[in-house]
Amino acid sequence: MTEQHYINDSELDVLKICGGLKPLFLQYKYWMGLTPLFFILFGFVVLNIVPPEWQSSAIVQIGKLPRNDNSLQRGNMELIEPVDNVIARMGTSEFQDSILGEGGVPLDSGDAFLFKSALSARQIKTTNLIEIKSRGLSKVKALNLISLTAKRIQDIHANLSSPTVENIRLQVENTDKVISGINQTLGKSKGLSSSADALPEIMATYLLTDLVSRRLSALDLINLATNAPTAVMGVNVSGTPVYPRKRVWIILFGIAGFLLL
Repeated sequence: MTEQHYINDSELDVLKICGGLKPLFLQYKYWMGLTPLFFILFGFVVLNIVPPEWQSSAIVQIGKLPRNDNSLQRGNMELIEPVDNVIARMGTSEFQDSILGEGGVPLDSGDAFLFKSALSARQIKTTNLIEIKSRGLSKVKALNLISLTAKRIQDIHANLSSPTVENIRLQVENTDKVISGINQTLGKSKGLSSSADALPEIMATYLLTDLVSRRLSALDLINLATNAPTAVMGVNVSGTPVYPRKRVWIILFGIAGFLLL
C-alpha cells in the first residue's frame, strides 16, 4: 500500500508540473512561434547580403619529353616538369598575381582574395593529371580565372620543352647530312667489286640503316612533344553557388531561434 501511495504522489507531481507549464505556454505561445520565424527571416536577409561563391575546376594533363640521354627512344620519356613543382608554383604570389593581372582583377578586390584563398591542386593518383580548383564571386569570373590558370601551366611547359624539341630537330638535321654523305659514298662505290671495298660498303650500309631508324625515332618524339604536350582536359564551373548553402543556413537559423527561447 505504501508503494502504491508513493507512485500516485509522483503522478500527481507530474500533473501539477504540466498544469503549471500550460498557462506559461499559453502566455508565451506567440513568442515561441515568432522567434524561430524571425530567425528564419533574418537568415534570408543574411543570405541576400553574403555574396555567393561559384566553384570552378580544371583537369590538366602534364606532357612528356624524351630524357636527356640522346637515346631517342619513344619509351625513354619523362614529365616536362614534376607534378610537385607545378603545384608548388601555383601556391606562389607571383603566379597568382599574374593570373589575376591577366584576368583584369584588381589585387585588392574580393575576387582576388577569394581566388587566392580557394586555389588548390592535387595529383590524381597513378596518373600525370592534376585537378585544379578555385572559386569566384560570379560564374563567369570563376570560369575565366581557372581557365587562365590552366592555360598558364600550358604556356610554362611549352617554354620548358622548347629547348629539348629544338635539340632533337638539330639532331635530325645532322643525321640527314650524314645520311646524305653515306648515300653519296655508296653511289660512287657501286662500280667497285673488289673484296677490299666490300667491307666498308657493308659497314656503311649498316650505319645508314641505324641512322635512318634513329631519325624516324627522333621525328616520332618531335611529333609527341608538339602534338601531345601539356593539355587542358576539361574546365567546369558549378551550376549553382557552393556558398552559402541556403537550405543549411535556413535550418541553422531556425534551430538557433528555438534554442534562444
